[in-house]
Amino acid sequence: MKLLFFFTTFRQLEENKYQNQIFKQLNNLDFVNLSIDIILHNNNKDFNQDIVTNSFDLNEFYKIKYINSVEVIHTNKNIGYLWGAQEAISDNFKKFDNYDFVIHLNTDIYILNLNYLIQYLYENLNTDYTFFVNKFRNTEYGFKTDLTIFKPSFNVYSNYNNDLMKSKLKPKKIPETLLKYAINANNLKYRILPNIFYPIKLNTYEENKILNNNSIYHVHELSYMNKILNIL
Repeated sequence: MKLLFFFTTFRQLEENKYQNQIFKQLNNLDFVNLSIDIILHNNNKDFNQDIVTNSFDLNEFYKIKYINSVEVIHTNKNIGYLWGAQEAISDNFKKFDNYDFVIHLNTDIYILNLNYLIQYLYENLNTDYTFFVNKFRNTEYGFKTDLTIFKPSFNVYSNYNNDLMKSKLKPKKIPETLLKYAINANNLKYRILPNIFYPIKLNTYEENKILNNNSIYHVHELSYMNKILNIL
């Protein structure tokens, strides 16, 4: 199975350096025929290739089991905060052709149990599901874009700048509603990810949200990271 982790970032630099510590858990896992590539995409005009590359510590990634390739893409092209990540996915979609799954996330999303995730993807490798998504809690706004997994057979992200498409979105013209609309409009089969893959957002210090059995955290306050890394 060939996986691509496609990270999209704008301001993140400090967040990036923790990702190789997260991926080191792969050294203790055993999978058959697993290959992982990583792309870090940054679209902040105030950064450059060297700044972004140095924040990601590529050499450390190459020491990790199963990781085959790590690429950093820096560009000044950025449609803006709301749609910038969708633009990045669409612009790079041709790079995804040879992968069984693309895992799209930001670098402030930390997957503490890659074993759970990879096993789940193996189970769905030969199914006809294309997208694996998280819903908003208690709303119908669409599918969350903090963590989205897809088989790269169809580019639903190509409509990120299509005003006619956006005009059909209700109740909000946001990437999450466009993602849900595009999946349904193109009759793509999807699955809602198990609850363990729903990122817990950490904005302020909330000890009770750091749980040993949770798989994924969305960290806005980096003072949490030592406690989170201790779970590994």
